[in-house]
Amino acid sequence: MPLLWTHNGKTRHPKTVLEVGFYNTNHQLRDFTQGLVESTMKRVSIRLAEIPEFAREEYHPNQVAFYSKFTELTFRALNLPSVAEFMDKLAETLNLQTVEVRVLRMPSSRRSANLVQKEGKTHLVIEYRKGLFRRRRSLIDIYPDLLWASRLTEPRERAGIRGFVLNASIRALIHEMLHQSGVHDETEAKRQADQHYKEFRRTHLSRFEQEFKPILQEWKKAEKEMGLR
Repeated sequence: MPLLWTHNGKTRHPKTVLEVGFYNTNHQLRDFTQGLVESTMKRVSIRLAEIPEFAREEYHPNQVAFYSKFTELTFRALNLPSVAEFMDKLAETLNLQTVEVRVLRMPSSRRSANLVQKEGKTHLVIEYRKGLFRRRRSLIDIYPDLLWASRLTEPRERAGIRGFVLNASIRALIHEMLHQSGVHDETEAKRQADQHYKEFRRTHLSRFEQEFKPILQEWKKAEKEMGLR
């Protein structure tokens, strides 16, 4: 039986192309976008994971829809020419011959609490995992942001995909590439990641902004179809 889409308290079968993509009626919820599941740079290869089986059992169906489109577009953004060029040069700088990256479809529930000094005061900052280097598999996982505390919450608000791609996904990929290169100390990895991220913004941001426009337009259309405000 296919998943159903709920909107404004009404339940219905998916009708639009977007909804059919979100709720493919096969058992494994495979991606509806052909040709986007895997992309390869010179040294860095990125693939888009499938939606896990537990998602449709544990999450509100509209959250599955949201994260499905959100991560698909994140995957595409990480393969834009400006990002690909920068990551390939970074891999070369870090002496990494191959970097395997997987964009996961659902957020991580793992979090860390850190004390941060700001303006002379100590603040407790809780961060959810955005990336992870799996040493045994030599694989980098990139996660979407955890936007709702409860998996059963129905999404209603819009989310800024541009800020997420820049401040979370790209930064997380840089950070985990540093771990792969042998930088094990977390503080040092963050310091170097900040430096490389600033270099990306200095040298590639203007190109990225132009390349990202179609993705941003597609996301705004998806938000409208999902009824987000």
